[in-house]
This record gives sequence, C-alpha cells and structure tokens, in this order.
Amino acid sequence: MKPREEDRGAWIELLRPAWPHRHRIARGALVGFAQSGVLLLVPWLAGRLAQGIVSDGGRELRPDLSTAAGLLALFGIHAVASYRSQYLIGSTEAEIAGELRDRIYERLQSLPLRWFQNRPLGDLLAVAATDVPALAAFAARAPVGILPLAVTLLGALVMMARIDLAIALVCALVFPPAYVAIRWLGRSILPLSRGVVEAHGQLFALLEENLEHLLVIKSFAREDAESRRHRDVNGRFRELYLRQLRSELRLAPVTRSLAAGAAVGIVLCAAHGGFGAVLPPGELVALLLYAALISRPVEAAANLYTQVQEARAARERVESIWREAPEARGATGLAPRPEPASIEFRDVSFAYAGRPPALRGLTLRIEPRERVALVGPNGSGKTTLAHLLLRLHEGWEGEVLVDGCDVRARDLASLRRQIGFAPQRVQLFNRSIRENIAFGRPDASPEAIEEAADRAGARAFIEALPEGYQTRVGEGGVKLSGGQGQRIALARALLTDPPILVLDEAMSMLDPDGERAFLERNLDWLRQRTVLFITHRPSSLHFADRVVAMREGRPQERAPAHTGRRTGADRTRRPERPWSHAT
Repeated sequence: MKPREEDRGAWIELLRPAWPHRHRIARGALVGFAQSGVLLLVPWLAGRLAQGIVSDGGRELRPDLSTAAGLLALFGIHAVASYRSQYLIGSTEAEIAGELRDRIYERLQSLPLRWFQNRPLGDLLAVAATDVPALAAFAARAPVGILPLAVTLLGALVMMARIDLAIALVCALVFPPAYVAIRWLGRSILPLSRGVVEAHGQLFALLEENLEHLLVIKSFAREDAESRRHRDVNGRFRELYLRQLRSELRLAPVTRSLAAGAAVGIVLCAAHGGFGAVLPPGELVALLLYAALISRPVEAAANLYTQVQEARAARERVESIWREAPEARGATGLAPRPEPASIEFRDVSFAYAGRPPALRGLTLRIEPRERVALVGPNGSGKTTLAHLLLRLHEGWEGEVLVDGCDVRARDLASLRRQIGFAPQRVQLFNRSIRENIAFGRPDASPEAIEEAADRAGARAFIEALPEGYQTRVGEGGVKLSGGQGQRIALARALLTDPPILVLDEAMSMLDPDGERAFLERNLDWLRQRTVLFITHRPSSLHFADRVVAMREGRPQERAPAHTGRRTGADRTRRPERPWSHAT
C-alpha cells in the first residue's frame, strides 16, 4: 500500500467510531458553520464601527450605535452557538467512548485465556483509561471541527479579497510554509505517542501487580524497593510525556506566528500604501481582524495533526485486541443432557506456547457417574486436562469428548454450563456472598442459595456474619479466610447442579475433617454425577472409584475401580496401592 493510501486508510479507521453518530455530528457541524458565519461578520462590523467613530481625521466622533448593537448581538449568538457546539461534541465523545469500552470489554471476554497470559492486566486497563478517550475525542471532534474551520479560513480570505485582492493572495502564501512546519515539527509526535502509550501501560501494570501482591511485599519488607521500582517506571513515563508535550506545544506558536505575523505585516504595509492607495481606517481594522482570524484555523490544523498522531498510537494498541481471534463458539449448538455424561480423551497432546508438551498422547475414559481422581506431581498435566474439557485452551491434538461429542463441535456456553468447576485458586468478586454463590445461576431462589451454602459447609459462618449473605467479600475475597473462600466457590459449583463436576484442588485449604465432612454430606449427590477430582488429599482419594496417576502428561498407572458402596471403616482399612507413591 502506498503511503498516501495508508494515510487515507488510517483516517477512515480513526473516524469509523463516529459513523453511527453521524446525525449528531452533523448537527454539531451545522452549529460550527453558524459560529464561522458569526466570526466572519465580526471584523466587517468592527471595521464599520471604526469607520463610523473616526471621521474627518478623528476630529469628529460619530459612534454607530446600531453597528455596536449588532456586534453585541453577534457575540451573544457566538456564545450560545459555542455552548451548543461544545455540548454536542462532548456528549458525542462520551457516547463513542462508552461504546468503545463496551466493545473492547466484550472482545476481551471472548478471547482465549492464552492471550492474557502474556499481557499484564494493567496494560489492558490502560487501554480503557487512555486509548479509548483519545480515540473517542478524535472521532467526535475532528469531523465537527474540520469543515467549520475550513469555512472560516476560506471565508476570511474571500472577505479580505473584497477589500484588497493583493493582500488576500499574499496571506494565502502563508499556508504552504505553515503546512511544511507542521509536518517537520510534528514528525516525532507519533513515535513519542507510541512510547507514552507503552510506558503508561507499564505504569498501570506495575500498580495493579503491586496492589494485588501487597501482602507479599509487606511480608518481605520490600516496600522501599518496590517504591524505587515504581519511581523508575514513573520517571520514564514522565520523561516521555514531557518530550511529547514539548513536541506538541512547539507547533502552535510556530504556525500562529507564521499566520498572524505575516498577515499583520501585510496589513501594516497596506496602511502605508505598500499595495497602492492607502486604505481607510475601517478597512484596515477589518483586514487586521481577518488576518488574526486566519491564524485560528492554522493553529487548529496543528492541534488536529497532534490529535491524529496520538489517536494513531492509541488505535494500534486497541487493534492488537481485535487481531486475536475469539474463542470458537462451536458449530452444532447441542443442548446439554441433564443426566451424567461420559468424558473421553483420545490421544490428546497439548503444549503451552514456548514450553514442553503438557500432555503427550493421553487417552482416558471416564464413565457416567464415575468418580475419578487425578494425582501426580506438579506440572504433570492434571489441571490442563480440566481446562481442555472446559475448552479454556485451544489448539490440542486428538479428541476431547463429552457424551461422545467433540467439545470443539459443541456450543461453548452450553458445554460450560454442563460442567461445574471449582478451581484451586479461589476467584471471588467484590460483591455479596449471595451474589458470589449465585454467579453461575443468578435466578436461583434464596432457599436454593442457602441450601448450596449448607452443603458446602459455609452456612454456619455466613449466618454468623453481621450482614449474613449480604456481606461483601472484598477484592478477590480478601475479607474471607482461604477455607471460607473455597467453601463459597464449592457452593457456587454445587448450585448449578451440573451433570459433570470438576474439583481442581478445590478443598486444599480445608482441614481434613472439613474435607471429609463435605464429601460425606454430598456423597449421594456426587454418586449421581460424573466427578473429576484433581487432588493429593487422602480424603478425596478414598471417595474416588478410580485413581489415575499422571506423570509427564501421560496416565502412568490406574488403580482398579471398586464395586459396591464402601463404608468409612472400609476406606480406613484400604490397602496401599502402587500409585500412592506417585502422588
């Protein structure tokens, strides 16, 4: 693509968010045209007023009250039009920014987990905090401002030409050097804007990381070190921002001086007969004011050039979100079956980017209503199996089947609604306990929520809280203990009543008696579902029908499935099995 075509494409992309608001923008432009008309009348009326005041060499004062009243009326009209124009621009900018934030949030929600693993959360927050406002401001203000400013510029030249054509032509010669100055002085703005965008994202990322890990920072007395780190990153951002600011600010004085200085010089020359006859005072005043008016569009063009570069830098980071393909939603849209389902992995291999394979040709079948425990060392692929079942990752080889249907062919939302998932790392929202439990089933009745809490062993501590189920848990559940948070997460999974339940070290923070009590309390319920335990805890292993030991992405040994219902005494006398050493 040629450079000129690239520039045209960049403009189209930058202005694309404004298209749905074209009617509001058109109204803003019409108001802008009205402002331009008012501005073009002011120098003419001011010249008439000056000519009326000064007569016979200034010995006789004859003020034109009607002209003065007209000027005051024009100023009033301009004030009203300016208010209306700024409101239309501001409200359009707010609408565009809101829509962009919604679209970006929806897009982020649709992206696979692997995309987020290489991007700091703070960098994504900076997109909403800085890039979206920059794009919205440009999309809303550029279409409204360009045409009225062009009308002001051409109208001023036409009005000057009516007074003196030579002066108007000479004034027009100011614009080529002004254009060259804008391009030459502004050539560093785009790379600096990119640097500011990147540094701002790093600053957000560092702030988000440090606040999230404040407990660790304080535990190791690293406050001073992290403060120095923040000062370094903040200093780099400040330095880049100041360099960008200097580059932007030097445009306006140069262009303003070129336009206003040349025009004023021409008017002064005309006042002494440099272009022929000496002009009367009224026409000189009008020319001087029109010359000053011309400098306004030139300065606005310099500001617009700066906004373009900043918006281009912001657009590049926003586009990086759109370049990533969203999760495939699935082709068949099969509805989940309410009864327990089988799970099967057929020759599945998977590797995270830049890492050795997490799964290597794994084959495993779990029958409906079977409770299987996955054990093995860290990094052996246990959690990866659960994530592939939920299609939280893409790009594996082989097949992952639920009820004999490949999960990649299933509707993604219906697949995940069929699986209840409680991860080891509890993730709670800064909302009430009731809202956290009901997150997967927001229409659940209060009785159903309380029953799920009771089955998770959480009811007693919840009801002991002053606000009970309305208690807010804090960011990430910080107001709860680790065990309490896990019980809330278990209640959330239980409430959805899923045919398949995946517990990924979901009881690791419970004491052994609490874990055993949970399993015994829900034993009959668990027997009616397909359950996958990812665990090292003896209590969970005793409640499993079968144990699969994982090592280096493959199932190594399997304990034979037991038959019949075991009592607690049977489980305590259970003989040691070969796979127990692999756990």
